[in-house]
Amino acid sequence: MANTLNLGTDGNWGVKKDSLLGYNSENGNFKPLPFDFTRASSATVVNKAGLIETVGSGEPRIDFLGNTKGALKLEPQRTNLITYSEAFDNAYWTKSGASVVSDAAISPDGSLNAFKLVESATNAVHRINSPFAGITTATPHTFKVYAKAGESSKIGFRENASTANYATFDLSLGTVLDSDGLTTSIKEVSNNWYEISYTFTSGSSEIMAIYVLSDSYTTGSPELAYLGDGSSGLYIYGAQLEQGSYATSYIPTQGSAVTRLADVCSQTPPDGIIGQTEGVLFFDGYYGDEVSEIYLFTQSSTGTGVSDSMYLQKSGASSLKFIGRDASATTQWDITGGSFSIGQKIKVAAAYKNNDVVLYINGLQIGADLVALIPTMSNVKIGGYPSQPSVSNYFLSKPVNDVKLYNTRLSNSELQQLTTI
Repeated sequence: MANTLNLGTDGNWGVKKDSLLGYNSENGNFKPLPFDFTRASSATVVNKAGLIETVGSGEPRIDFLGNTKGALKLEPQRTNLITYSEAFDNAYWTKSGASVVSDAAISPDGSLNAFKLVESATNAVHRINSPFAGITTATPHTFKVYAKAGESSKIGFRENASTANYATFDLSLGTVLDSDGLTTSIKEVSNNWYEISYTFTSGSSEIMAIYVLSDSYTTGSPELAYLGDGSSGLYIYGAQLEQGSYATSYIPTQGSAVTRLADVCSQTPPDGIIGQTEGVLFFDGYYGDEVSEIYLFTQSSTGTGVSDSMYLQKSGASSLKFIGRDASATTQWDITGGSFSIGQKIKVAAAYKNNDVVLYINGLQIGADLVALIPTMSNVKIGGYPSQPSVSNYFLSKPVNDVKLYNTRLSNSELQQLTTI
């Protein structure tokens, strides 16, 4: 199978400012094919050592969180509404039955700047909480923090310090204990640090609370009193609240909300790289959280909106589709199917040729269309929709392992082999 473009195959990422290096491997020749990359702000990423590091504007991010080979991180614009994300000793954070100790441990960024959240020696609820402004009501928001077990290993979140929207976690086991939010997540970063998050539907007046819980806690709201000893606690770093249905990369703040701008990755490759009359689009990544996220989008030089285009896109809550449209944006084919869960690994191969279009995912044929005319392709975009670059619903919520373009239509057996996990 001689493909004409590779991006990230087997962890082969070439990164420099404003560019991401793909390569042509046809006939054994490896010719560089740079992708244009833009992001007009700095951003963070988990590096190969498992540490959070900051990269400058326009620099692509290869993320190693849960991936030893690294994967391309392409995120929509997000704002951290917590204005003191690391300074838990600031008056911004109200202490109730608890105190904090600065520089108590090495944090996930490798510096001695993590705080210890310590229970008081009273029979009380032990928490700190932060008010926040600028929230859009009745929308999904996600709160996260990095946490590590100390003498205490159970931690809780609560939105609005009310009876609703809480999540609790066990940092010694790396598990979610209980939640009545929309979704919860716990991911190990490094050195026993976890990124823990939960998503909830926002109200009109909010605070975010972080709790130390007793060893005897099992389930239910974290708003529970117990007799503390005045010295036991756990470690915290990097609080973040953002509008959206999932957590994105950490955005540090120091007194005001901070916005990380969107990642954009696209290319207009030389003639012959994208098959004009036949070929295959291949994507290796994960089924994502965004309702309409686009995995790969190709289009002609004269196409606008969705005219003269082919693209792979999430469909509904668990399916994926391959669509082709002509110059008037009329649908030439729409192959939709599959049943996937959020975060599930997917390998997708979409083959096209006049009157011969087929979609394979994870080794299975999803569908075919034998009456279809192929648009003329000249450019490719990874994640997102070119004519609406700021609409977050089209962005990828999970990292990208690999992208390949073929300028010939592979056989069905080759497509099955290519997509088998």
